[in-house]
Amino acid sequence: MNKKPLYARLRTIRACLHECEAIMNDFLQGKRSCRHMAFSAEDDSDPVKVRKGISRAIVDIDRLSDEVEHE
Repeated sequence: MNKKPLYARLRTIRACLHECEAIMNDFLQGKRSCRHMAFSAEDDSDPVKVRKGISRAIVDIDRLSDEVEHE
């Protein structure tokens, strides 16, 4: 089975997650306001938890990419 398309998609997802992580870091450092984000101060979303979730997703994508690449 050709794993190249799957590997390419995983790399694309990883790049998007890195963009999301950068946006969340900017928000947490005060470089972006709530009006630029999908949640507001009244929302239950915790920006720190969101950033941690994104970071975990990047690690999971890396792990999966390594598995696909070495199969």
